[in-house]
Amino acid sequence: MYNGIIIRLSEMGLKSRRKRPFFERMAINAIQDAFSRNGIGDYKLKNIGQMFFLKTDNVQDMIPVLKKVPGIQHFSPCISFPFVSYDATVAQTVKLAKPLIENKTFRVTAKRSGVSGFTSMDLAAKCGEDLMDFSAGVSLRNSDINVVIEVRGPDCFFYTDSVSGLGGMPPKSAGTSLCLFSGGLDSPVAAYLMLKRGVVLDYVFVNLLGETALEQVAPVYNFLVSEYQYSYRPTFCEVDGRELVDFINKNVEPTLRQLALKIAFYKISEILIEENKVWGVVTGEALSQKSSQTIQSLAFIQGQSSAFVLRPLLSMDKSDIIAIAQQIGTFASSQNVQEMCSLSDGPVTAVPVKKDIERIPNIDAVIKKAVENVKRTKGLLPQFSNLSSDSPTVEGEIIVDLRIPSATKQDPIKFDYNFPYPDILTKLNLFEENKTYVLVCPHGVIGQEVAYLLSKRKINARSVSVKEFLKHKN
Repeated sequence: MYNGIIIRLSEMGLKSRRKRPFFERMAINAIQDAFSRNGIGDYKLKNIGQMFFLKTDNVQDMIPVLKKVPGIQHFSPCISFPFVSYDATVAQTVKLAKPLIENKTFRVTAKRSGVSGFTSMDLAAKCGEDLMDFSAGVSLRNSDINVVIEVRGPDCFFYTDSVSGLGGMPPKSAGTSLCLFSGGLDSPVAAYLMLKRGVVLDYVFVNLLGETALEQVAPVYNFLVSEYQYSYRPTFCEVDGRELVDFINKNVEPTLRQLALKIAFYKISEILIEENKVWGVVTGEALSQKSSQTIQSLAFIQGQSSAFVLRPLLSMDKSDIIAIAQQIGTFASSQNVQEMCSLSDGPVTAVPVKKDIERIPNIDAVIKKAVENVKRTKGLLPQFSNLSSDSPTVEGEIIVDLRIPSATKQDPIKFDYNFPYPDILTKLNLFEENKTYVLVCPHGVIGQEVAYLLSKRKINARSVSVKEFLKHKN
């Protein structure tokens, strides 16, 4: 039915005419990158004045992709047809709307630009008059169906629904920063919120636990940058922090160890900010969430580094952070990430004073050595196995592919059901308690999120990445 999508960018009305083309170019680049990653082609993207028209016959595959592109406020699957005359536009609008408003209340919203001889009110009134007999009546405030007809020069656009996007600003429009990334609940949400505001990110992971920690972090990182970071190929910097922890444990009294560790993180970031030529560092700190995140502790730590620090979670409750993690799909996987939260078993200093810095020995030499040996990976990290056995399936298990149809063609697998995420969230009632499901998705992260939701319904399901599924099948 649909032959295109109208896309509206966020905050474009706040930009001057001189700067607006810059943000529009950034948005176009991001949309094209998102489609390319998902194997979507055969479309045309046209600027029609403060919004875009995406001409395509593949609307259903594009909807879940557009929902994840920063800078898009909302979009509407639509039917486009040429403007011939006022009467022809009314006739076509009535023809398209009639089957939709039967036994339902409706209203008509009309918009017009680039043509003359009638007003938007004229068009809305005439369409409403001709549709009245086919409906349950007009309701301007609480209608069942909002019939929208937009006339923009030579083109008309008919639609009834609007889908919310991420909002924010287009990728790369706000510069580049570094993100202190642990893969736990907080740092992916902090990264997401900065990506949403148009900042593209490189990532630094201070590995305090060794290879096992990287295996846990990699899927969360790969998922985040694949699903929400566009127009930029990030650098993942792994810093071995085990000698740093050993030094702090041996040379810093227990009450100050956590502060010393955070100072080290800031100083590592300070060096990498310079080397990566970015603006600052993003952290997942939330005020008073931990002893090292009191306002006194943050001021104390910040005073030991010149790094420009961005804290998007600063005023959030933990419940707010969890809600966003669930929304973006990282919650279940982040819960599996083992973090070294504390270097002390006893009381810690939550309100440090100036003289406390004299009780922390200089750790610059240890930091310098760690950063000199940083491991840099451009783009995605190697996919570690997330299978619990040598075979991704056993007899009787049901395979559910969570990718959109166009993506399933890139790496085909034999599945029983194709329920793309997030549409699958509306189909959880179809899963049965006496059956076992294998959820297949690009990095195993979204599958874990769905498996977590199914487990609350006492349904047995597990997640596997596409790569691992194909590897074991072959």
